[in-house]
Amino acid sequence: MKEILKGAALASMIETYSFNVYRNAQAIVELREKHNVQILDTPKSSIRSLSGNEYRARPLCGEGPFFKEVLDSQRNFAKTVVPYWTKILDLYSELGIRHSRNRLYLRKPAPRLPSSFLENFA
Repeated sequence: MKEILKGAALASMIETYSFNVYRNAQAIVELREKHNVQILDTPKSSIRSLSGNEYRARPLCGEGPFFKEVLDSQRNFAKTVVPYWTKILDLYSELGIRHSRNRLYLRKPAPRLPSSFLENFA
């Protein structure tokens, strides 16, 4: 029964993730087509300056209130999303590894998730 519950929990997470990816894709299409919004990638130079290097970003806040507003928004977003998203990415990476090993019929069995893994989502 425990394995059935684990399988159901994993299936539920996959379904939720797929639904959210699809919903986000629909939102992007609507923003582009109905509202003429341009969605651009963040320049790599900006990502490097914001990825944990506060000492680099702090002086830029003096360049104007808009930069400070954007930086504060990104910090608040990261506080909420990064811990969750990192866990989810680890989960899907693990599922991908298991799937590819099982599909390729490798001799080495796929690693097992620790029993405490799902407790982190409670």
